[in-house]
Amino acid sequence: MDTSHFAFGDFQVLANRRLLLRSGLPIPLSSRAFDILLVFLRSPGEVIAKNDLIQRAWPNVHVDEGNLRVQISGLRKALGEDGAAARFIENVSGRGYSFIAPVTIAADSNRKPTPRAGSSIKALKAARHVFGRHQVVAKLGARLQETRLLTVVGPGGIGKTTVALEIAALGEPHYPDGVTFVDLTPINDGNLVPDAVAAALDAGEYRERGSTLEAMLQDRTLLIVLDNCEHVIDAVAVFVEQVQRAHPGVRILSTSREPLRAEGEWVHRLAPLEFPLGNTALTAAQALEYSAIRLFVDRAAHKLGGYSLTDDNATLVARICGRLDGIPLAIELAVGHLDSIGMRALLSSLDQGFGILSGGRRTALSRHQKMWAALDWSFGLLSETEATIFKALTIFSGGFTFAAARDVIGDAVAAGAFADGLSNLVAKSLVVADTDKDPVRYRLFEMTRAYGRERLEQSDRSEEFAERHAAYFLAMFEVADSSLQPDSTTEHMALCAKEVANIRAAIDWAFKSEQHVNTAVALTIAAVPLWTQLSMVGEWKSAVLRALEALKHSVDGYLPEKMQLHAALGGLQMHAGSGDPKSAAMVWQATLSIAEKLNDSEYQLRALWGIWIACTNRAAPRDALQIVDSFDRVAARTTEADRHVGYRIRGKSLHFCGNLDEAFAFTQRVLEGYDRPTNSSDVVRFQYDQRILAQATLARTLWLRGFFREALAEVQRMYAEAEALDHVTTLSNAIVDAAFPLTFLQGDLVAAEAYCSRLREVTDNYGLDIWGTYAQCFKGQILVRSNYGEEGVRELRSGIAKLESAGFIVYRSGLLATLAEGLADIGQLENALKTVDKGIAHCNVTDEKWCLAELHRVRGLILAKKSDASVSADAEKEFNEALRIARHQGAVAWELATTESFSIYLTARDRCAEAKRLAATAQLKLSQGAVAN
Repeated sequence: MDTSHFAFGDFQVLANRRLLLRSGLPIPLSSRAFDILLVFLRSPGEVIAKNDLIQRAWPNVHVDEGNLRVQISGLRKALGEDGAAARFIENVSGRGYSFIAPVTIAADSNRKPTPRAGSSIKALKAARHVFGRHQVVAKLGARLQETRLLTVVGPGGIGKTTVALEIAALGEPHYPDGVTFVDLTPINDGNLVPDAVAAALDAGEYRERGSTLEAMLQDRTLLIVLDNCEHVIDAVAVFVEQVQRAHPGVRILSTSREPLRAEGEWVHRLAPLEFPLGNTALTAAQALEYSAIRLFVDRAAHKLGGYSLTDDNATLVARICGRLDGIPLAIELAVGHLDSIGMRALLSSLDQGFGILSGGRRTALSRHQKMWAALDWSFGLLSETEATIFKALTIFSGGFTFAAARDVIGDAVAAGAFADGLSNLVAKSLVVADTDKDPVRYRLFEMTRAYGRERLEQSDRSEEFAERHAAYFLAMFEVADSSLQPDSTTEHMALCAKEVANIRAAIDWAFKSEQHVNTAVALTIAAVPLWTQLSMVGEWKSAVLRALEALKHSVDGYLPEKMQLHAALGGLQMHAGSGDPKSAAMVWQATLSIAEKLNDSEYQLRALWGIWIACTNRAAPRDALQIVDSFDRVAARTTEADRHVGYRIRGKSLHFCGNLDEAFAFTQRVLEGYDRPTNSSDVVRFQYDQRILAQATLARTLWLRGFFREALAEVQRMYAEAEALDHVTTLSNAIVDAAFPLTFLQGDLVAAEAYCSRLREVTDNYGLDIWGTYAQCFKGQILVRSNYGEEGVRELRSGIAKLESAGFIVYRSGLLATLAEGLADIGQLENALKTVDKGIAHCNVTDEKWCLAELHRVRGLILAKKSDASVSADAEKEFNEALRIARHQGAVAWELATTESFSIYLTARDRCAEAKRLAATAQLKLSQGAVAN
């Protein structure tokens, strides 16, 4: 009687009792189908011809092939096959059938099932194509020729077994006596490790050498693959050391969630598959460069009966793979739900948690059919101390340092045991250590963290660790919160910048309970300098609004906190285009009122600066100059640096008023006397780098005065400094204020396009919608100037409407001039006149006159295009008005542009002599050096 017991996946086969069990429960199976199953299990991985199957299942009976197909179909149904890509039984076209799942075998029921050798390596490899592991397989294959013990280490589901099988297959020619695969998962007693290896070797060809393991290994050159060693790791370490001492021809390749720590062991920690970081938009071609995405696409194709990655869905797939940390098992489990919930719903489910990661291949071990089961396996191997540390570490988000972890855990673990416990968690692949960082940073994979949080919530220490976590980061921000003080350093801010995810998590936790509102408010205020420096507009908006809402009902209490929160909100509304256009000024006015009540000069300056910005953004430079006067009165009793900030904003307002000489003088005073703080406090206090913005005003003023070469050189210096500063809102302002408009006006559309693209890139990544709207307008300007009038007009109209809705019209005059030109170019002369008249009317009301000459020039061009001779005098009048304004302001650039347009107009009307006189005047300015061209 055959007393063999077989196991594969969740199934067991008791040959003597003719029973098929799944998870211990009997599965009905016909007698013929059971006979066919036994044939497969005795030859796993081998292709068995159809005639051989018929002969062995129906000995001495003549049946046709149809009967075999019926029985195979019944067997597949019993095994639960549903047409998924991974199956137990594979139909090999033209040859027969093969059982492709890993099979373990034991001689009787009193012995644990152990892996069968022989063709099992090929059988195991046959199931799936491997992605993204070719380099590491080649590297480790070469390493295995130099070392006798190699361990592939990593968390559950990361693909250790897959890599080990690839290495084994690659190195098979180097082992005359073969490669033997031993899955140690069924072994719960470490004493049985040698028996498991012996059973795997005792597959036929070694049998004549005797039944002892020593005899089987004697004088042999072979490779033993020990898979899943972590739960019997001490016994495995002893075993491999004994084998290596006694049998020099035997090499061992092991997989485990932690190193064996055996003599001579070479450890390789297996990384996740590659996936793109962040939410950057990707094309399909770019996405397929990442191995995690290639795996996703392959599995999706099998699951859905075909799947193609497109430019439209590439970014979505990238986000899913990133959410899954590039872990192969997690990707496979996620793909398993695509046919029922679709791509977007899958991502939404993952954002809400990882419970969806269940199912998987029916041939997979039960602990791998759910990610939680795989993590249960790892968690169950932890000591009590390690388990406590692991649960506490899940409080962190986005990584942590040793000091942070030690502080958060507090007295939950003895001080002497913490370091060893953390090291053991790293060794066991539950914590990842980035040793390239200084100090070393640790992190958990998101799924590991989510699993641990469930465990933590089930304990009685969740609130304790969360309170310690919030307190630790609030203490860290004490310096950042007082960033205007001399002892605040850029280095400290850089350390805080690494903790953005932890700050976010701490604030979210604190806001969930009224008991911790004070902590939430304090953290929000402390984090504002960091959010400002990192240009994280969306990040600070929700937190600041939540904090203000929490303090709404306190009448006279929390005045300093309310003042700081209003200032933070005012800073936010400089970059966001939603809401009431007047809301920013109202928020800053509230800040100013509290600051005056508290006699706080610092926040009076911030508030006045914010009100000045609000006036400037609505293109009201005359009103803005009045605010500068108030700013200067407060700055007179603070610092020299503050007085230079006053010079800068006065220079910019004067520039917009068309007072170019005074604008130049005040701006020069800033550049000559202002020293940028080494701690970047000017960025925290006034949102932008003050020196770079002064350079922008200088470049604009130089260009308008006709010093084109110097202006463009200043633009290049300014832009290089802004990029080096790595402050997104300063960079955006530098592009919008000077880099784009000056290169565009100079006619260098290639450079203008480059600046526009860079602006679009940074605004898309950081949610700076106002600056993004300017990028849209700039695109429209380029299209108009490139003779794509209709497209350009469409972009400009849309962009200007958005700016007007948000109240950000500081640069609208120049945009209206280009829009009017574009409308005239496509024959919409009346609309063109209405557009330019709108700009002129605004300039006359607000004293925003820097572009007034240009608007009159464009109006003259529009009138000149009209066929009605009666408007000829009006066109000439507009050109003359443009010249008058330009000369009065010293705006040589507008004078030259008007001279060119007017000369063309005069020449077309046979008034060449007048045209020549105009041209001569311009030439005289050039020859006298008024224009450095």
